[in-house]
Amino acid sequence: WTLKYLNRMSAVAILVSLLLLALLSIIFYFKFDMGGGTRPSSSSSSTSSMPLTISRSNIVVGIFDDQGYDDLGPSSSLASLTPTLSAMAGDGVTLSNFYTAPSCTPSRAAFLTGLHSVQLGVHSDVDATAPWGVPSAFTLLPQHLKTLGYSTHLVGKWHLGHHEASLLPTSRGFDSFFGFYTDAVDQTTHVSPSSCKAADTEGDGSASPACYTDLALFQEGADFVSGDWRSFEVPTEKSGTLLTDDLAAHAESLIQDRATMGQPLFLVLSFPSATTLSEVTPSLEARFPALAAVPDSRKTTAASTALVDAAMATVVQATKDQSIFDETFFLVFSDNGGSL
Repeated sequence: WTLKYLNRMSAVAILVSLLLLALLSIIFYFKFDMGGGTRPSSSSSSTSSMPLTISRSNIVVGIFDDQGYDDLGPSSSLASLTPTLSAMAGDGVTLSNFYTAPSCTPSRAAFLTGLHSVQLGVHSDVDATAPWGVPSAFTLLPQHLKTLGYSTHLVGKWHLGHHEASLLPTSRGFDSFFGFYTDAVDQTTHVSPSSCKAADTEGDGSASPACYTDLALFQEGADFVSGDWRSFEVPTEKSGTLLTDDLAAHAESLIQDRATMGQPLFLVLSFPSATTLSEVTPSLEARFPALAAVPDSRKTTAASTALVDAAMATVVQATKDQSIFDETFFLVFSDNGGSL
């Protein structure tokens, strides 16, 4: 299995990565049941009667948000907090000469379409009230994979348009979506500061019912139109839990379900920004003892990175528990570099 950090993707490299994923979905692994014999020559009359098994790799994609290029890897000052990612890099392939667009939406759109932002007409981020998204005329990767029999799921950040139903993940090839539509949400409140600000109809900056971006709201089938901010109240059943942990648990359940579905899996686990953790609590310090050695100025970023590593550990272990680890291709990258 392979790991790719695509923290710096050129337009050409984005195309290469998409082509690789497409190829992975159509590569056929031929297993010949020869009853203990050797594979016959092309002239053998028994060739046409050989049983043929066709299998497709599962694809698990981890997308980091605003993750600094030097936050990961053996030379990073945070290396002690990322044992899973370091192990994946050691066992896989690390690509270090790749580039992304400098903001989220163009980069994520390029990944899912194989097209540069100039070709897509997507040059900036979709904000909370934006009446646009990645044009529906473009076919996204999960739509292609569904035609090949894949079960497709997005867990976490979307940020490619939510103004109308045709722009939502479940309209763009994903069988299910569990996460948030906009740029960022707080790790513990699960509320989007940008959406609260956008809906501040009273002018006092207070949180209104338009602070809609709780995880529970965006489970499959949730309806949302950005022009109707007041139609939602804030669900609270998950408030206080760490967003990254919730996303990892949901991804784990999808992998467990896949084992009984009999379909190859395409799972995108799109994490919240490394800047969305407001504080490092004593429980986090107890959970990740290596945080004690991190300077205060870096501690929240370090804790966010440790949470992502733990989430990837959960996902990797889930594939092992379901005996699909050896059939799974892992791709890990950041949509762009750290915030400046």
